Amino acid sequence: MKRRLLRVASRYGIVLGIGLLYFGFVSLTKIGIPCPFRLITGLQCPGCGISRMLMAVIRLDFVSAFHYNPVVFLTSPILLFLILLSDLDYIRTGRSSANRFQAVWIAELAILLAFGVIRNLT
Repeated sequence: MKRRLLRVASRYGIVLGIGLLYFGFVSLTKIGIPCPFRLITGLQCPGCGISRMLMAVIRLDFVSAFHYNPVVFLTSPILLFLILLSDLDYIRTGRSSANRFQAVWIAELAILLAFGVIRNLT
C-alpha cells in the first residue's frame, strides 16, 4: 500500500511541478503554448483557453477563468473528484476504478465536442 501511495503522490507531484513551472514561465515571459488546431484552422478547439483558465484559477480570478473555458471550468471539479476516487481505490486495493466512471468520461467528451462546435458558431 505504501508503494502505491508513493506512486500516486509522485504522479501528483510531477503534474503539480510541471504546472507551476509552466505558470512561472508564462508569468515571466508572457509566452504560452499555442493551440495547433487554432493555428491550422483558425477555429477554437474545445480546449482553447484551458491554460489561461488554469492561470486565472491560480490567481483566484474565477470570473476570468470561467470566461476562458466555461465547460472545463464547470466540469473539472467533478472530473478531478472522480480521478481522486479512482486513485484512492488504487492505493487501497491495487486496482483502479476508472472503468466505473466510463459513462462520465464519455459524457464529458460529448459535452466538449458540442461546446467546440457551438463556440465557433457564435
